Amino acid sequence: MGLIENFIDNGRIWLFKVNSEGCFGEDNCDEIQRTDVLEIEKDYQPLAVYPNPTKEMIKVTLPENNNWQRWSIYDLNGKLLKNGSINNSFDFTISGLKELGSGMYFLKVYDGQDRVGIGKFVVE
Repeated sequence: MGLIENFIDNGRIWLFKVNSEGCFGEDNCDEIQRTDVLEIEKDYQPLAVYPNPTKEMIKVTLPENNNWQRWSIYDLNGKLLKNGSINNSFDFTISGLKELGSGMYFLKVYDGQDRVGIGKFVVE
């Protein structure tokens, strides 16, 4: 699979014929495994996540007036990587993030009444 950055060259346009699966031919098709889909709720509350970027841990300040119960961390493909429970309704800390590897991640917190808080953070 490749990336074409400049597809117009000296007035010429490059066209590529692909089949219904987006492949150039039978022998030239990468298999893509889909994990879970991370759905972003329309009515969510933003989370304060710091330090951001981080190396090992984050502290999360929660929006007020909710009974936050649990948290989950997802990668950019929507794959669930870590989760846990929330004992304090104001803030909490998540450690052991170095094991996730470098990249961007989403943190979601949930209460018992379908309210969601969402934040993003980067692990260096």
